[in-house]
Amino acid sequence: MKRWMMTFVAFAALMLAVAVPVQAEVYSTGFEPEEGFVPGGINLQPGTGTLWWEASSQISGGAIDQEIQSTYVHSGTQAFRMSNAKGHRGALLMAGVQLYDVAGATGAMTSGSIGTTGFGPDYNQHGENNTNPVPTTVTMNMTTASYWWRTVSTEPNPDFGFSAVQGDLGGRRMSYIAYYADGDDGNNLKAVTYGTEYNETFDGWSWKMDVSDALQWGQWYHTTEQIIFNDGLEQDIVSFTIREDDGAGNPGDVVFQAETYTWEAAYYLGDWAPAGTIAGVDTWALRAFNEDDKWDQMGLGIVIDDFSFATTSGITQPIPEPAGLSLLGMALLGLKGKRRR
Repeated sequence: MKRWMMTFVAFAALMLAVAVPVQAEVYSTGFEPEEGFVPGGINLQPGTGTLWWEASSQISGGAIDQEIQSTYVHSGTQAFRMSNAKGHRGALLMAGVQLYDVAGATGAMTSGSIGTTGFGPDYNQHGENNTNPVPTTVTMNMTTASYWWRTVSTEPNPDFGFSAVQGDLGGRRMSYIAYYADGDDGNNLKAVTYGTEYNETFDGWSWKMDVSDALQWGQWYHTTEQIIFNDGLEQDIVSFTIREDDGAGNPGDVVFQAETYTWEAAYYLGDWAPAGTIAGVDTWALRAFNEDDKWDQMGLGIVIDDFSFATTSGITQPIPEPAGLSLLGMALLGLKGKRRR
């Protein structure tokens, strides 16, 4: 290959490498029969590969009210439903999925167990012993979760309350979005996001909260949660976007958007963990909260469908600006010139 052509190919490859993120691990499911999911409890389904778990050991009264079901689906024939009928005061990490690859700042680690998973209290749902976690050797700097969701109830349900978190099995969370009945606003369905904003001047952190306008009970929405991790106490950026169904099963107009920060400072500064702790993310989980032990919520709750979760080595350099594209154009012109000569 001639030198000018090798130069052009190398340049084009560099431009593509800069513009495209590298996916480390991507998990997606529609909870369908062909994926191995069967009606009934989700714990340890689909039986092979990446498994879902139910943290029933954290719930007083036994197993939670959750199931793979076919009554409420966004696409296909099955979806996952969970209620807060077995919850008690406070938000409980109740059901979720864990990836093999960990994301976070350099040196991030994950820890903890989720109780009864079929493998025992010291193992995650991959069968890996996580009693003595170690820092990850390769750290991904981005996570993205996306899913469709709806409430089972089509009418205001004052006892409805769920949150989705990205964190680890020890309960350390890096993101938080909740869907709840706003008792101060006629039990309108709302979404709220929480983050912890680090203030270097005061060497501490404070809460950051954003609340959506009223959403529709019993309607499908699409949520995207994305975290971009930065080393040290530089703010990790968490972005949330909720879109309504466009009527054809696709994400439509944006109904809520918020940008906040991870909860890293609370762990790193020693408030919630030994000082210097860098918490990583390998888990997405649904949590339920029920302030009054409402046992009449069986069969209600939230439905999740068409779910995906990824740990990613994200774009560390900006996508080429017009100047960079101009250089590419010059390379193309050079190619044409060589052909003419």
